[in-house]
Amino acid sequence: MNIAIIKKSAIAALTVAIIATGSLSASTSTASAGGKHFGAALLGGLAIGLIASSARGRSRSYARECWTERQWRVNRYGEEYSVRVRVCN
Repeated sequence: MNIAIIKKSAIAALTVAIIATGSLSASTSTASAGGKHFGAALLGGLAIGLIASSARGRSRSYARECWTERQWRVNRYGEEYSVRVRVCN
């Protein structure tokens, strides 16, 4: 794997962990207030997580992978030769 992909994945995991911790602390404070609003806080935390994950899915920088492959070309004399080409998605 590429180092940049690993770093970006680590940053995304850290962001999700921070959001999850924030949602748990919010749900704990509302749960201690009588236990009536625990479900609302839990759903709010899940909604924040879904929004964060959908924002991560839209950016192309996380999904970019490159590789080399061989392509065949023809020179001006009609002879075929292979060339290594870098291809990125």
